[in-house]
Amino acid sequence: MAGSRSRRNSAGSTRRQSRRERPQKKNNQKTAKIVIGLLVVIAAIIGFMNLRSTADIESDIRLTDKGYTHADRFRSSIVVNGIDVSSHQGDDINWGKVKSSGVDFVFVRAGVRLPEDGSIDKDRNFVSNVKDAHKAGLLVGAYFYSQATSADEAAEEADFMLDTVSGMDIDLPLVIDYELYSGGRLAGKVQSGELFAASQYNDIVTAFCDKVEAAGYSSGVYANYDMFTNYMDASLIAGSTNLWVAQYNSYCSFTPEYMFWQCSDSAETGGIEGSVDHDFWYIEPEKVYETPAGSDTGSADAVSIGECTIELDKDSYPIRKLRAEPEVSVSYNGSALDEGSDYTAVPIMNIDEGTGYVIVRGTGDFKDWKAVPFTIK
Repeated sequence: MAGSRSRRNSAGSTRRQSRRERPQKKNNQKTAKIVIGLLVVIAAIIGFMNLRSTADIESDIRLTDKGYTHADRFRSSIVVNGIDVSSHQGDDINWGKVKSSGVDFVFVRAGVRLPEDGSIDKDRNFVSNVKDAHKAGLLVGAYFYSQATSADEAAEEADFMLDTVSGMDIDLPLVIDYELYSGGRLAGKVQSGELFAASQYNDIVTAFCDKVEAAGYSSGVYANYDMFTNYMDASLIAGSTNLWVAQYNSYCSFTPEYMFWQCSDSAETGGIEGSVDHDFWYIEPEKVYETPAGSDTGSADAVSIGECTIELDKDSYPIRKLRAEPEVSVSYNGSALDEGSDYTAVPIMNIDEGTGYVIVRGTGDFKDWKAVPFTIK
């Protein structure tokens, strides 16, 4: 009897222990369900945030070259869509939507010489436009609206430009925008006969470009077809700088060498209220384009990016959050270079399946740039 009681006590003890363990098992299951639930909620929140961030930069407008015919000289070139902006486009440009519209580059106005009195003003939105456009993945250049009536004034404008862009990342040329403003000081000099020869206009824009190049930046001259054709010797200028011609037509009939064509002043993109100028940029893939030696250091010993090895980490890239973003590595003589200090790599034409390109540009002790293709699928 004593043994039976002992067994009952032992069994009872075991049963009581099982009862104590059962709630613990239920608690573990409840905790697991809570954790899983929290993970599902967190994943949903992250997914929602990703969807919202994508929606914030998605555009229902596409800027293309549809309706335009490009000169035969650009048959082997890629045609890159871009715009140029100033404070006239307002304070609230959504650069993410601009990029999603098919825009890969922008020229931002740095300043203007006022046509009335000749004073120089900085564009109030220059810094924010440059920084935000870069953040959205666009390549950025800058222009100055000139009314220079002498080479000295053009050099002054170049000094202003260089001071304005100091410390900023500029990918494209610094450009003098040279055009006649009706009733302005430059137009007055022309009408009075003080400026009458192509050499005078050439001297003015060249003074700007020479100063910019001496500081280690690429330079450029913007003018409309009439200004280039009837006032300047554009063929002579093209031998020393980049030309950006404005001709609002379906075809550009300008014959001197040019790199940029402004085809319209009434284009539309996502992210900008109202109209904006539409520009084309012509690039030959894999060609090494020269830039002034030592873009940042001024060193004549700067190494061309064409002498470096450029590699992509994959054969093809998917589109994620409306972009395909390849990983680029650059080396020289077997030593890896540092992105940011030795080179920059910016993908363009990377929002649709097909072929995209990475613009790899040497900086610091490296110079020049080239467009490297990659596959998007």
